[in-house]
Amino acid sequence: MFKFVSDVGIPCRTLRNIAGEAQNVRGSMLEAAIAYIGEEAIAASLNLPLVRWGNRHPDLAPHGVFPTHNPDRWVAVVCKSDDTWRRLKSLIGFQTDKFDKCSDRLRHVDEVEELVSSWTQTQSSDDVVKVFHAARVSAVAVVDTLEILAHPEFTSRNWFKKQSHPDVRDIWHSGFAWRFLTELSADLPPPRLGEHSAQTLAELGYSAKRINALFTNDTIGTVLTR
Repeated sequence: MFKFVSDVGIPCRTLRNIAGEAQNVRGSMLEAAIAYIGEEAIAASLNLPLVRWGNRHPDLAPHGVFPTHNPDRWVAVVCKSDDTWRRLKSLIGFQTDKFDKCSDRLRHVDEVEELVSSWTQTQSSDDVVKVFHAARVSAVAVVDTLEILAHPEFTSRNWFKKQSHPDVRDIWHSGFAWRFLTELSADLPPPRLGEHSAQTLAELGYSAKRINALFTNDTIGTVLTR
């Protein structure tokens, strides 16, 4: 998003210099981004260098996804504390206290990730999760889109909702990310282009004659067939 605003800003500044007209560049997603990448947003606004963390974390190590012996099957592992690391290292057969402090693991994160990977890639993703959970180490198998639909974490909460649309087959949509005392629902599929224009205008006080005129003059229209 920041790159987009920057890219748009360059030609706007050029036009301003040529024509002498001020330009307005709006980045409507900036406000939303502040909630989850606040540090990066501030750093970008101050022209500070940004770090591409990928699956890593600035304060935790190991923190990422690791290969298993199954083709293209991965497991996400997070080590939240030094105590967690000590439990994890005993599972993977690492016996020294070289990385017992998080600061050391962060300085040598490549080596730490290699230690974890060398063990996980000898196991199945399910086995890694079972062993790590038994030792109270956070881990979860990385699943594909179809597996998500049947994942117990989502099916237990009835997370995915099926909706039918006249132009496409039945599609599963994500549910609500929050809970209310009453059950929330979204029963209607996305509208076709202009599907509710006449109804909306009528609710705003437009007469049927005026609405028909708008359609006749091609001021508004609908696309109700595929």
